[in-house]
Amino acid sequence: MKTYGVSRSTTASPEKVWSVWRDPNNWSRWNSGISSAQADGPIANGTKGKMTTNRGSWHDVTFSNLVEERGFDMSMAGPPMTTFTFSCTITPDGTGSKIAQSVAISGRLRRFSVR
Repeated sequence: MKTYGVSRSTTASPEKVWSVWRDPNNWSRWNSGISSAQADGPIANGTKGKMTTNRGSWHDVTFSNLVEERGFDMSMAGPPMTTFTFSCTITPDGTGSKIAQSVAISGRLRRFSVR
C-alpha cells in the first residue's frame, strides 16, 4: 500500500474544523480538487455519497472509521483493481488543531497509481 499526505496547524479549534469537514456539500469551497460532493445523509460509518473532481470524474464514496471531531476515512474505487482511502484527521494541539489528509492506494495496480 502506498500512502501520500499533508498536514497543517491551524488556530481553528477541532470543533470548528469538524463543522466544516462533516458537511460534504461545502467541500468544494475549501478543497481545490473537488467540484462537488454529497452524502446520503449525515456522514457516519457506512454512509455512502458521491464526489466529483475538478477534472470532471465522479466517484461513489463510502465513509468509515468516523470519530466525532477527530476525523474519518472515505474510500472509493480508483483505476482498475485499486482502492483509494482518504484519511482526514483532526488533532488538538493546544493553540488550535493539527489537520491532516492522506490517501492510501491499495490493490493490485497501486504501483502504477499517483506519484
